[in-house]
Amino acid sequence: MQLKATMILVAAGLALAGCGTSLPGKDYTAFRQAAPRSVLVVPVINYTGDAEVADRFLATLPMPLAERGYYVFPASMVKKQLELNGLSKPYQIHKADTRQLASLFNADSVLYVEALNWMEDDRIPWRRILVRVLYTLKDGRSGALLWQDERYYRHDLPGDNNLAQVVAPAIASVTPNGPSDYASVALATNAVALHLPGKGVPHGPYSPMYEKDAKQFPDNPALERSNAEISAISAPMDDKPTAVQQMLRLGKQRKEGAEE
Repeated sequence: MQLKATMILVAAGLALAGCGTSLPGKDYTAFRQAAPRSVLVVPVINYTGDAEVADRFLATLPMPLAERGYYVFPASMVKKQLELNGLSKPYQIHKADTRQLASLFNADSVLYVEALNWMEDDRIPWRRILVRVLYTLKDGRSGALLWQDERYYRHDLPGDNNLAQVVAPAIASVTPNGPSDYASVALATNAVALHLPGKGVPHGPYSPMYEKDAKQFPDNPALERSNAEISAISAPMDDKPTAVQQMLRLGKQRKEGAEE
């Protein structure tokens, strides 16, 4: 029931934001060639000021991935096995060889998540949570990039605004009213990233829609596999900054602007 309510929120949020299948999509050639059946979700790197954000995203990823049709390795088992192999820190894990990580679990793919931003916008009359996350999915056999998405998500809590008025009745069970309920925001963000047509992840082998969504998720080498503006720790790109480098640049620019 929670996922159903969250997906209603996702659909309404995307509609009000003007998001749809007409937006440029991604190339799924490598994804379909790899044809992953299982996903190993590793610990989340957290760049935000909220220490609980990493756990929120890690705990809420299995549900939309399973709904999408993939087997997801249990988080507690993954954590224990990684620690037994000397891998306990998220940054250390993201820097490790993807093929070696996958081999520990016989996983077809590895999903890395970097929480870039989580903040409440207090400039408006109602409560709004702004989220920015980077998702990177790599092939467990070759280590190749299969899919990447940098997702910005805005969650408006019920109040005097259009989004809340549309979705509040349907999502009463997952609307955040306090810190313990913020997991539903992470769940909605994950669901948007994974389910968005042309941008998310194609249906997996345990979904009745498997191999029936080629129009939504095309093999099109003219498109990119990623929409990311920054370089992931797990998939470095020379022409893009990492999250830390970007934050340092922004801090330097703000400092220089304040001195002028």
